[in-house]
Amino acid sequence: MDISVAEFAIQRGVSERRVLELIKSGAVQARRSGGRWFIDVLEIKKRGQLRRPMSPKMAHALIVLLSNGPWQKGLDPVQKHRIKLHLVELHNHEKPAWLLSSWLRKRGEVISLRANPSDLSKLQLDNRIIPSGVSDPRGGISTSNFVEGYIDKKLVKQLQKDYLLVDSHAPNVILRNVNFQLERPLPFGLVLADLADHNGPREDSQVARLLRAL
Repeated sequence: MDISVAEFAIQRGVSERRVLELIKSGAVQARRSGGRWFIDVLEIKKRGQLRRPMSPKMAHALIVLLSNGPWQKGLDPVQKHRIKLHLVELHNHEKPAWLLSSWLRKRGEVISLRANPSDLSKLQLDNRIIPSGVSDPRGGISTSNFVEGYIDKKLVKQLQKDYLLVDSHAPNVILRNVNFQLERPLPFGLVLADLADHNGPREDSQVARLLRAL
């Protein structure tokens, strides 16, 4: 269900002008029809941003560092120092999941889908999906009634056709489609970021616990 900019502003306690700024920046997903913006009601449940999203280069560097990987090529000493400071801030922040979700917001288009519950076990084993978040055992949150992961953008339509997946406001399948190759298993930093995006107390607590263990 879609709501207007005015309704969203009331729900969030901000001005309509601020909502339009958020739409323009990509922080709030919306569609334009007849000269007006309409916002998916699920956007209300998403967290506001604590920080600006990182550039792709810096976001990738943070993900690699959270995954205990080597420094990526092309980072200068200043950029490395900034990433180290970000990591310290993340470890010391009272809401690390919220901070991580803000920084790594732009890491692939999110597709919210609904599958027949009987197909979820098959989807979890489908090699086109690289498990992440609650579907990755390293996240420490096991669930059999939800599928989360990454998929090559070119494979999305066929996957939807194979499993009769439909767009949904109450999804049991969350995919991020990307146009570049990802390794399997995913870097642990992405698993943490996807857990953080759930915006739930259980997932937030798990993100904090996993960060402490790094």
